[in-house]
Amino acid sequence: MKKIKKLLLAAGMTVAFLSNTVVVSGEETKEIKNVNSGSTFLNLRSRPVISENYRKIENISSEYAVLLDEDTNTVLAGKGATRRVYPASLTKVLTLISALDLVGDTNATAELTGDDISGLYAREASVAGFAAGERIPFTDLLYGLILPSGADAALGIEKAVAGNKSLFSAMMNIEACKMGLKDSSFSESTGLHNKINYSTPLDLAVIFSYALDNETGREVLSTPYYKIEGLDKHPEGLEVWSHAFSYMSGVDMGGFKITAGKTGYTGEAKVCMVTEAQKDGHKYILVTLFAPNSQKMCEDHINIYKEYTKQ
Repeated sequence: MKKIKKLLLAAGMTVAFLSNTVVVSGEETKEIKNVNSGSTFLNLRSRPVISENYRKIENISSEYAVLLDEDTNTVLAGKGATRRVYPASLTKVLTLISALDLVGDTNATAELTGDDISGLYAREASVAGFAAGERIPFTDLLYGLILPSGADAALGIEKAVAGNKSLFSAMMNIEACKMGLKDSSFSESTGLHNKINYSTPLDLAVIFSYALDNETGREVLSTPYYKIEGLDKHPEGLEVWSHAFSYMSGVDMGGFKITAGKTGYTGEAKVCMVTEAQKDGHKYILVTLFAPNSQKMCEDHINIYKEYTKQ
């Protein structure tokens, strides 16, 4: 009942949030106009404004990108920043924050079935490695969701928070409405391909910044390694590593340090990543989508941070 009450409350507030949008014309060469920068009281965050020195990102392998100054909530640069595209497992950042915002009991657990597990392997989804029949604590589901991009953890979250996929998808879309995201639609907590699971680089940056505003969300997204203890069928523990930190570890970032991140991949969306990076105490968020491979994606993040944070 508490879950339904929260859902209805959020639904009643949806209209208030729909005006908080940033509109970008279809052609990158046209002026980007900020429609409404007013904040809302539920998410306590205004929509990003466009920098007077906004630049089009060039000479990268990713087909779409957006760079956000997190401290000033300003869009510094982009490439197809408001194009509707498939977000792959970057979707899981919204799964994370939806779970944190709407879970009725943080001590909840979930149990996956054999059909759940086999269905994910059949679709070649990334998994954290949870076994059918074991009770998985809510907190462990969060780390399993983000670090190894576990689709099994996403299904567990659906069960722990909403009880089923359709209700949890509704919750995700209400969370998106709260953030004023009019160019996003979510039907898959896993991020697996679905024609009605789409977003934009800018919307994904907003989702990521919103997740980082949550203390637990930031902790999960900024953790390189986590060991899950106490599972019935993993008595030795289950270790998970962040793909984003693994990709970006040890590379020359020109003074930038990656402090949070999430990767994604499907055949339709190619290779995607969102990261937060800091330099001299200043924070930025970068989203890139549709890179041909992980090496090119990482090169794009390095080069964009180095070049397009200059104002």
